[in-house]
Amino acid sequence: AWLWAALLAGSLFAMVAFARAGSLLFWRSEGPVSADARAAGWRDVLPCGLAIAAIAAITIGAAPLQRYAQATARDLLEPAPTVDQVLRTAPRPGPHQPAPETFR
Repeated sequence: AWLWAALLAGSLFAMVAFARAGSLLFWRSEGPVSADARAAGWRDVLPCGLAIAAIAAITIGAAPLQRYAQATARDLLEPAPTVDQVLRTAPRPGPHQPAPETFR
């Protein structure tokens, strides 16, 4: 487990290093900095932060998400129990519909 964590962490650091190097290589400007240039504020960084938080939440909660996805796949591949349950349910009247007894 520790070896796997070290491998993932090393890969993450390498990816960040390559991304930084690529950004410096491809986005370097030779001219002077514009007078109206500004640093990124919290509103600029918030979407990225939320995306990273969502990825972390999905990673931490992977087991419940996997169980949910497997149950959904099982229901889609075997629809008979769901169809039987729907067909056995007694109809209920809506606000502008007659009582269920008049349906038959």
